[in-house]
Amino acid sequence: MRTKKAAVALVSLAAGLLSLASQVHAGPVTQLSLGAGGEFANAAIRTQGGEAFSDAFRTLTLSSDRLVSGNLLTQATMAVDVADVFLVKLDAKGQADMSTRRSFTEQLAVDWSQADYGAEQWSLAPVLLSAGTWELRVSGDVLGGKHGAAYSGRLQTGNSVPEPQTLALSLVALAAMAGLKRRRQKA
Repeated sequence: MRTKKAAVALVSLAAGLLSLASQVHAGPVTQLSLGAGGEFANAAIRTQGGEAFSDAFRTLTLSSDRLVSGNLLTQATMAVDVADVFLVKLDAKGQADMSTRRSFTEQLAVDWSQADYGAEQWSLAPVLLSAGTWELRVSGDVLGGKHGAAYSGRLQTGNSVPEPQTLALSLVALAAMAGLKRRRQKA
C-alpha cells in the first residue's frame, strides 16, 4: 500500500514539475510583432554566442475558430539552435494558458556537435485554434557570434470552422441528394 502511495506522489510531483518547466523561458523574453501576412522573424537575435534566447509574438488574434499551420527556418550560414516553437492561447489577463499549447515539429535538424553552422526547419501541421489571442514563442541557443543568429517563418490561417447550423444544413442537403439518387436507381 505504501509503495502505491509513494508512486502516486512521485507521479504527481513529476507532473507538477513538468508543467512548471514548460512555462520557463530561456533567457530574457523579447517581444516582437507578427506581420500582417502572418510573417514573423528575428533578424538579429540579441544575445552573445553561447546564450539562450526566448522570443514572443503576441499579435495572432482569431475572431473565430480557425485552422492554423506554420513554418520556421534558419539560414544555413547561421549558428542558431532553435529548441522550441509553439503557440499558446492567452487568457483575459494576458497570461499564457499552457494547456492550449500547440507545438511545432522539427523537420530538419543540425547535429551541433559536428557542425559550426546549419539550417533548421520547424513546421506546424494544420491545427484547429479557438477564437482569441494566441502567442507564438520561439526559444533556443545562439552557438557563436561569428555566424550571426536569425530565423524567419510564417503562420497561415485556413478557413474557419463552419457553425453547427451550417454543418447541419449541409448534412441535410447531402442526405436529400442521397435519397433522390436511391429513388432514381429504384425506378
